[in-house]
Amino acid sequence: MVWKKIQGWKGKLLSKAGKEVLIKAVAQSIPTYTMGVFQLPDKLCHELNMMCARFWWGQCGDDKKIHWKSWDSLVQPKREGGMGFRDIRSFNLAMLAKQGWRMLTDHNSLLYQCFKAKYFPHCTFLEATDHPHSSYVWKSLIAAQPVLRKGCCWRVGTGSSIRVLSDKWIPNHPTNKILVPPNEIDESWHVSELIDWENFQWNHGFIDAVFNKQDGGEKGLLRCLAAKLRQRRILENDLCPICNRFPETILHALWECGAAQDVWAGCAHRILQKGLTNQDNISLLFENLMQKATVEVLEIFLVLGWLIWHQRNRIVHGGSLQEPDRLHVRASSFLEEYKEAQSHLAVPVTSGHSQSWLPPEGMFYKLNFDAAVFTDASASGVGVIVRNARGEVMAALSSRGSAVMDSEEAEVLACRQAMEFAIDAGFSDLIVEGDNSTVMRSIVSAQTDWSRLGNLYDDIRCLAGRMRHVEFRDIRRSANGVAHSLARFARHISEDIIWLEDSPPPALEALYLDSIAIGI
Repeated sequence: MVWKKIQGWKGKLLSKAGKEVLIKAVAQSIPTYTMGVFQLPDKLCHELNMMCARFWWGQCGDDKKIHWKSWDSLVQPKREGGMGFRDIRSFNLAMLAKQGWRMLTDHNSLLYQCFKAKYFPHCTFLEATDHPHSSYVWKSLIAAQPVLRKGCCWRVGTGSSIRVLSDKWIPNHPTNKILVPPNEIDESWHVSELIDWENFQWNHGFIDAVFNKQDGGEKGLLRCLAAKLRQRRILENDLCPICNRFPETILHALWECGAAQDVWAGCAHRILQKGLTNQDNISLLFENLMQKATVEVLEIFLVLGWLIWHQRNRIVHGGSLQEPDRLHVRASSFLEEYKEAQSHLAVPVTSGHSQSWLPPEGMFYKLNFDAAVFTDASASGVGVIVRNARGEVMAALSSRGSAVMDSEEAEVLACRQAMEFAIDAGFSDLIVEGDNSTVMRSIVSAQTDWSRLGNLYDDIRCLAGRMRHVEFRDIRRSANGVAHSLARFARHISEDIIWLEDSPPPALEALYLDSIAIGI
C-alpha cells in the first residue's frame, strides 16, 4: 500500500516542502493503526523507511539517486539538523507503549481486564513477562515495556504501593531512584513509611537519619562512578590526578586541591582568597557564596571554576599545569567578551501588550493569586487578593512557604492555598485569575494529569466544586501586580498575614495603579 502510494506521486513535479508534507502526512501515516496493535518486523520497518528515503531523494522505479544524508540523520528533529521524519521502528514502539500506558492508567477498560486476567493477574503491567503460548498482540505490548520503564516515574500519593529501593519515585533526579541505599534496609520498604501522617508531610527527621545526605549526593555519585570505571579498568584509582593524595570529588577538584587553592589565592576578591572551609559539597559552597558574595564575585567564581576544571582535564590527557595568573587573565577576558555580547543581544522591553486589572462583573468577586520563589532562602511566597466590582479589597493574604522545585509547583501550591483562603473567608462566587498560563490551562483541563503535580490540580478542582460558581482565567503579569507584591513581601515574614476589608500596606502602590487603570 505504501509503495503504491509513493509510486503514484510524480516526485519530479514536487518541491522539497511538498515531498516532506506527503511523506509525513500520507506515507508514514498509512500503517498507524496496525502499529498501534502489532509490532512490525524489523525488516518491514527498514523497507518502509527506505521507501520514504528513496522518494525524498528523487528516486523513481529502478533509477538510483545519491542519498546525501543517512536516514538516521533525517529522522532527527529539525532543531537538531534533521527533517523530523518518523523512524518507523521507534514510532511502532511508541504506539505500543501508549497501549501499555492505557493499561497502567485505565483499569476499567475491557483491554486491561482481559489481559490482566490472562497474563498478569498478580502484578502490574510493568512487572509482567511474556508467556510461551501468548498471543502476538501481547508479545507486541511486552516489546514496548522498556520504553515505559525508561520514562515512567511514580507520583507519590499515599506511597503504599511504591517500594523505596526498587521503584522510580524521586522527581528531578538522574535515575529517579535511590542512588546509594542505606544499610540494613528491608527490600519491601514502602514510601508510605517516610511520611509523617499526623502533619501530612515528609518525615524529614527520619529521612535525614536513615539516608546519608552526603552519600546520596555528589560524593556518593562519584564513588559509584569511580567504582564502575575501576571495574572496567578505565581508572587505576579514584585519587585526584593532580595531587594524587585525596579521593577526587567535584569539591576537591574545584576548591580543595592544592592547584585549585593556588588559583583562588591569587584572586582579587578576599572571600575567594580566604575560602569557605568545612563544605560538604560544591552545591553548599555555591549556596554560601550566593548569600555572602556580590554578583561580580559569583561571576569570577563560575568562570575560574570552569577554567580549573578544563585545566584538570588537560592534565589527565597529558597537558601541563598553567600559571594561576594566566587563568585570571583568561577569566577576565571571557567575562568581558560575554558581557559585550550580551549588550548587543539585549532586546528593549515594550509595553504594547500590557494588560490592566479589571473589576469583576455583577455580584462576583475576583481573586488574584501569585507565587514567588526565594532560592537563596530555600523558601517560597504566596500572595492572594480578593476584590469586589468597585475594586475594594475584601480580603488579602501574604504567606511564606517551604522550598519548591520550580515555578509551576509554586504557582499550583499558591492557587490551592488561595482557594482554601477564599473558602475560609466565606466567598462562594469567584473569578480566579493567575499569570501562569500552564497552571491555569491544567486546572481547567478535563484530562487526567499523571504528572507529579496531578494531585495538587485535583485538590484545586475539588475545592472549586465546593463553591457555587467559580471561573479560572489566565492573565498577564501586568494585571496581577497586587498579588505579586504580596507574594514578594512574604520573604520578610515568618507567619501568615491576613487583611480583611483593609488595603494591605505592602501592595498600596500596586492597588493605586489598578485604581487609576479602572478610573476609580
